[in-house]
Amino acid sequence: MQEQKKTKKGTTLLEVIVVISIITIMTGVSLVYFGAQRQVKEVEAEAQKFAAVLREMQNNALTGKQVDDLKVPCAFGVRFDQNNNKVYIPYYTYHAPGVVVTDPATECAQEDIVSDVLESGVEFSSGAGANEYEFTLPHGRANVSGKTIITLRHPTGHTVDICMEVTGRVGVGSECE
Repeated sequence: MQEQKKTKKGTTLLEVIVVISIITIMTGVSLVYFGAQRQVKEVEAEAQKFAAVLREMQNNALTGKQVDDLKVPCAFGVRFDQNNNKVYIPYYTYHAPGVVVTDPATECAQEDIVSDVLESGVEFSSGAGANEYEFTLPHGRANVSGKTIITLRHPTGHTVDICMEVTGRVGVGSECE
């Protein structure tokens, strides 16, 4: 009779440890990558939200939005809270009906619409030093000279730029290049 050799089928402890190590490393790398991507998305979302507010104020200036029957709008804009670099306040300036305004900067009163706060730890890191950005009626032109950059920063260091031009154009991220 012929002897049959028995072959062992299975895995060794070393092979199991190697596979577990590879899976652990891949999981760790994935978590770090997706965590960083989440932070980038958070700051991008806040930049889009703030740009939308700027565009809304510009649209209000272009259409001459009448906020109150007793208040004729002069301009719409956004002001920054100098004590908190996460807060911005949309506003409009106005004068009484029938009044001829020769200098809107001094003859129009200002009224806040509603303040808003950047979320997810995102804050203004530059560009808010101008204190406010305003779009004047009737053409929606911005009160900036040339291209102005407003930078939003996540606590982890990720940044996104929002740009505004004197023509009123508002862009975010790659639109600013």
